[in-house]
Amino acid sequence: WGRKLVCAVDKMARDKGTSLEAGFVKTGRESVSAREMQDALASHASLSAMMWTTLLPLLDKRPDGSIPWRTVLKWAGVAPLPAAAPAAAAPSPAAATAAPAAPAP
Repeated sequence: WGRKLVCAVDKMARDKGTSLEAGFVKTGRESVSAREMQDALASHASLSAMMWTTLLPLLDKRPDGSIPWRTVLKWAGVAPLPAAAPAAAAPSPAAATAAPAAPAP
């Protein structure tokens, strides 16, 4: 149930042009507090207190109580966002203006 919930909330976020991952990346941290996780989920879907109370024990937590969000998304089967593709190297101006080599005699 928990996996399906997290996956469904991410789908709702993606339908709005964002994702749970995108929101978590903005924090600049690998783990978020339980409150931050709850707020992230609730910002995309109606999440009752009972739903949150049922979900929270299912989520992986670190000793300090923080939740490693990448682990949660992976557990839920949420596909990670594609990595940003590196910019293609532009051809050098010299290569564009170089004359072809003369054929060998």
